[in-house]
Amino acid sequence: VVGYIDAIRGNKPIGQKVAVIGAGGIGFDVTELITHQGKSSALDIELFAQEWGVDFDNHPRGGVTGVEPVVIKSDREVWLMQRKDTPVGRGLGKTTGWTKRILLSRRGVNMVNAVEYVRIDD
Repeated sequence: VVGYIDAIRGNKPIGQKVAVIGAGGIGFDVTELITHQGKSSALDIELFAQEWGVDFDNHPRGGVTGVEPVVIKSDREVWLMQRKDTPVGRGLGKTTGWTKRILLSRRGVNMVNAVEYVRIDD
């Protein structure tokens, strides 16, 4: 079991199978961090364009029609869980929540709502 502070700071190793308990802002941020590989698309315009399917050369109409996003799937099996029965991530910000849900889905994260936590083990 690794707390979010240790996960963010890299103080403890993160396994290949991960259950993130809680799908609020911190849960989404930690999940994004542990499923990320390589350079950050937030810091690299070309990588951002690939990840979101944007063509800056404007070959397709509007620079997005027909362009397929390229997202590297996580090598981890990750489950992002919440007890609420509402859709996972519904409480995130209106301008960023949908992007986080799409990105994590493309990375292969399993998002589950209405769970009951019975036990935590390795």
